[in-house]
Amino acid sequence: MTTRKEQLLKQIGFHNVDRLESLSNEDALRLFAIHALGVDNFDSHTTLKPQAEGIVKKCGRLPLALKAIGRLLRTKTDREEWDDVLNSEIWDVEIGNATENGKDVENSDKIVPALRISYHELSADLKQLFAYCSLFPKDFLFDKQELVSLWMAEGFLNPSKSPERLGREYFEILLSRSFFQHAPNDESLFIMHDLMNDLATFVAGEFFLRFDNQMKTKTEALAKYRHMSFTREEYVGYQKFEAFKGAKSLRTFLAVSLGVDQGWGYCYLSSKILVDLLPELTLLRVLSLSRFLISEVPEFIGTLKHLRYLNLSGTRIEALPENIGNLYNLQTLIVFGCKSLTKLPESFSKLKKLLHFDIRDTPRLEKLPFGIGELESLQTLTKIIIEGDDGFAINELKGLTNLHG
Repeated sequence: MTTRKEQLLKQIGFHNVDRLESLSNEDALRLFAIHALGVDNFDSHTTLKPQAEGIVKKCGRLPLALKAIGRLLRTKTDREEWDDVLNSEIWDVEIGNATENGKDVENSDKIVPALRISYHELSADLKQLFAYCSLFPKDFLFDKQELVSLWMAEGFLNPSKSPERLGREYFEILLSRSFFQHAPNDESLFIMHDLMNDLATFVAGEFFLRFDNQMKTKTEALAKYRHMSFTREEYVGYQKFEAFKGAKSLRTFLAVSLGVDQGWGYCYLSSKILVDLLPELTLLRVLSLSRFLISEVPEFIGTLKHLRYLNLSGTRIEALPENIGNLYNLQTLIVFGCKSLTKLPESFSKLKKLLHFDIRDTPRLEKLPFGIGELESLQTLTKIIIEGDDGFAINELKGLTNLHG
């Protein structure tokens, strides 16, 4: 068992504690050289060695900090630029009582100065995308395409360029700078180091809320929030969320899973949340009710005109309401694993901006909606159902020139 809190080990009765030491100075310098220069020593860069030694010392020989600063400096080969990083005043910020946006920040003493410097060097766009990841709990495994779809749904990616391609490029930059890492057991998924998660929470400011099961919230305090995530649990009751009726500016209502719970266990959601709360949140752009035992999608969904991302995967729904066609801004619709789904609405062809439609693992779905071949923006269509004479024919795909993957 590993932890940075020794007191915790004492509380649960561990007395023989092995303390992991920092890297030796020599190993730290080698790791730093690998990430900053692509070689494991400074023999051919002797003019940079004094700065490197100073930076290694300021990083406390912490591997994540060394990687982050090393990758930041990889694009800077000028000695003066290395001096700027070594002499940055961010190393000396008094962390114990840090303030951000004029308010005290809890746990700010956890933020490693080296990681702050790495964040500080990001462009404004990248800072916003990284801060959004504060919605994910520690140890959360996330998918690149899904994260890019969320960024896009929130309007964070410039629509005048190809927003999706831009999102993938931004993701790769954050990955290359160690803000994200490949998940240890699955190279196709990603994870944020705990210290990076602390940093994201620290910089996210006052518009983001990772809603904790123990949180007590006052309606007035919630009015400012734009983005909210909550951890899925076996029973999600209305009382816990009642105060969110006051969060009229909320753009994000995102259910996330923790660690081992990221399999397909089922959870119950109070129907009062669906009927009384969600219709009040008229500015929602992202709505994820994945893996809740919901058997019916309420009609009000069709009134959420700003909705761009709707995830109903793993629910027990049998159909989508006919007015889903009114969601003319919808970009991503996920009904993956909806084993009871039997039909899609006739109005489906009105979803002209739909990019991703995930209908994997829907064994009872027997026909595709009429006019799906007219959705020219469609990039992902995970399944097609070829029917008889008057049903869906494969030549209807000819207009979907953006289809790939």
